[in-house]
Amino acid sequence: MGPEKVRRGEQLYFAALIPLLAIFLISTSSATFIQTGAYRLVEYIVSLVSVLLILSKVMLADVFPKREHKYVALLLLVILVCQCMLLTRYWDLALAVAFCIGAYKIDLRKILKVYLFESLAFVLVLLILSLLGIIPNSISEMNGVTRYALGNFYCTDFAARIFFLMLTALLLYHKQLKYGHLAALAALAVVVFLPTHAKLDCACMLLALLLFALDLFLRKGKSPEGKSSAFTNFWCAAWKKTGLLSMPVAALLMGILTYVYSPENKVLESINQALTQRLTFGKQAFSSMGVTWFGQYVMYQGGYETSLENYNFVDCSYLHMLFREGILATVLILVLYVLIARRHKDHLIVMYTITLIALNCMFAHHLIEFMYNPFLILFLADTTTLMSDDHHQYGDSCNCTRSEAVCVPRREV
Repeated sequence: MGPEKVRRGEQLYFAALIPLLAIFLISTSSATFIQTGAYRLVEYIVSLVSVLLILSKVMLADVFPKREHKYVALLLLVILVCQCMLLTRYWDLALAVAFCIGAYKIDLRKILKVYLFESLAFVLVLLILSLLGIIPNSISEMNGVTRYALGNFYCTDFAARIFFLMLTALLLYHKQLKYGHLAALAALAVVVFLPTHAKLDCACMLLALLLFALDLFLRKGKSPEGKSSAFTNFWCAAWKKTGLLSMPVAALLMGILTYVYSPENKVLESINQALTQRLTFGKQAFSSMGVTWFGQYVMYQGGYETSLENYNFVDCSYLHMLFREGILATVLILVLYVLIARRHKDHLIVMYTITLIALNCMFAHHLIEFMYNPFLILFLADTTTLMSDDHHQYGDSCNCTRSEAVCVPRREV
């Protein structure tokens, strides 16, 4: 792919990404004007134009290794767009796949920096506006605890956004991380928890920081000769499999627990209570919504939209997708994440990231919401600048062989 095509492709991609990310960040806020018909029209137009820009990028700027890949990608994208518009009536899946396909050969670092800094700017602005009372600072109570949404529609949305921004920063700057950075981020997780009481999201933040702290310890602890300890050998080997299996195992586990859940089973009821009745609502959805192959229109009611009697929101991403987007779309997303893990199996940072997303999405519904989770782009984006030389940082045991081309992706010209 020539430099001119690369530059043109990047321009089209970011022309789609920047306004769409902005409009959806606003859409998930507590601003009252987002409920108006005029705003919904703007949101629809921006979404449509963004998809068309991505299609233009694929058609005009991308050169796939085999011609068939381009047409398969285009066909898949068209099918998903039609599905979202005609069956589910939601754009989430189509946009997630569109930006994944559109990220082909674009520097991953550039995309993640745009996502990180634009999202962070909106989070801070919305936080300030809510604290000043310009937009609602939505309040809810659970078990006698008052929870604040801080400019978002619901408190867990704010915590989830911070979790994904933290994960993005850790992936982007993992080579520059120091223990002081991790301590500051741990303090941030505590600060987020105090007003939101979003236990699961904040626990995921702390787990992410623990993993990256251990990673930093292992990288600093290798011998001067570059040899690694027995524990480092075990750690590297274990994570190659953990990252590969984490997403399908998490999806299967939540699916089974939800499907077999019964309040009479004391063990399952204890798990249900620990997960704030996620199994209850998932089980109800199996009965009331059912599962289809190609998706269906589902009106989820949750948060401040309805009373508890009408609440039917399914928080688990895998089940959320299964009921709304259908079996084929859910399997497609799981397969894409497995392929991402397989491609980057020698980059432990990616293995941590995928595993943390898999765990978080057991309890939250943001797996295919690009404004929260941008990591599907790892499938086709150029990771050369971000991941180069990662495999040398842990010692000999974590080095890949010369035949493993995924170790350091080679730029095509």
